[in-house]
Amino acid sequence: MRHLLSLQDLTQQELQRILEISSSLKAELENGLRDAPLQGHNLALIFEKQSLRTRVSFEAGMAQLGGTSIFLGQEAGWGKREAMKDFAEVLGEYVDVVACRTYAHATVASLAEFSSAPVINGLTDFCHPCQALADVFTIGEQFGGLDQLAGRRVVFIGDGNNVARSLAIACSKLGVHFTLACPKPYQFDSLELRQILEDRSDVEIVQTDDPQAAVEKADAVYTDV
Repeated sequence: MRHLLSLQDLTQQELQRILEISSSLKAELENGLRDAPLQGHNLALIFEKQSLRTRVSFEAGMAQLGGTSIFLGQEAGWGKREAMKDFAEVLGEYVDVVACRTYAHATVASLAEFSSAPVINGLTDFCHPCQALADVFTIGEQFGGLDQLAGRRVVFIGDGNNVARSLAIACSKLGVHFTLACPKPYQFDSLELRQILEDRSDVEIVQTDDPQAAVEKADAVYTDV
């Protein structure tokens, strides 16, 4: 069993394989081919934080692949009516996989600790792995395919937040240079930089407080509010 709490949980090869499978599934769907590899499987969606895109994409994806999903909001009482350990153990007896969208990263980590079903991080304040996977997939499409990503530069204009952190990790694993443009107090710290680059020595991570200079050599620019 594997959890996906951060893109650091994936090897470079695993991340590439996820994107390759995504490309194949998308092409099949566009050609009207709707196989059901997840038939008989169910997904629990635990959302502490409101969502439009994350919820709809998970539910639509499960439906298109033949599976079902169960949405659990605050009324389920997770972490309140029952201890997280009890909640996770009971939930794991009923479902095949859990997607959790919450605030504190410790919450999804605790859920994964006690769950017998794989847990996917649908967003925490620390990282947003599914968003970053979709982002690098889309950027790859714009340049003609996933094999065209290596060596390019993605520039993120905005704080070094959960999305920027996950995007930087994804870029690093795929051989994509990454620039973060934001005021210095909001940039990645030295530990984060080491973690982002732990799999690749041929990738450049640049941080600057000058957004105009940052985009001069960009292949793709990602802006945040």
